[in-house]
Amino acid sequence: DVVHFLHGAAHDVKCMKADFGLTLGGLFDTYIAAQLLGVEKLGYGDIVSTRFGVTLDKALQTCDWGRRPLEKKQIEYLKGDVRFLIELGRQLRAELQAKDLVEEAMYEFGRVAALPIDDESLAADAYLRPKESRELPPVGLAVLRELMMVRHAIARGLDRPPFKVVRDEVLVEIARKRPATAEELGKIQGLPRHASPRMLAELHDAVSRGVE
Repeated sequence: DVVHFLHGAAHDVKCMKADFGLTLGGLFDTYIAAQLLGVEKLGYGDIVSTRFGVTLDKALQTCDWGRRPLEKKQIEYLKGDVRFLIELGRQLRAELQAKDLVEEAMYEFGRVAALPIDDESLAADAYLRPKESRELPPVGLAVLRELMMVRHAIARGLDRPPFKVVRDEVLVEIARKRPATAEELGKIQGLPRHASPRMLAELHDAVSRGVE
């Protein structure tokens, strides 16, 4: 049987179902395996560094992966990023067998492989979910709600998950500071380097609506 090794497969599983109608069989999620084995640092880069003594290059992690065709340096980056994945999976599988955790791992792999496609609608209480939102005053919560609605629309337009457009904690920071201009908003730490003037303007408009 074919085994598909992925690290933190939940988002990939949902995207493959949504974009290509593919259901992934024979999944082995190295993130889940490492978690069951009690590995402390579960990031793929951390595990590769610990087990193979290699520091993965993350220089292109935040570039625009939605643009086609991919550049040669992007393809080489992707190849380099997964070159340890199969061997890592084999090591973890052997360790799961040694600790009698295979059955539990297979159950978790199957659960991830069966995840449904995300509902594309934005939940009404989404702005209350980040734990940092609890520190915001009512006007800040109103701004955060508007920011999340704008981010959701931008993410759908770019065909990206919202967290890859702007992270929750950055939206909370914008809601806390409530910048007076788009230029001032653009100086907030954590905004993506690829943020266009239009995106900044849309986010600032959301701040203004929330304040109103």
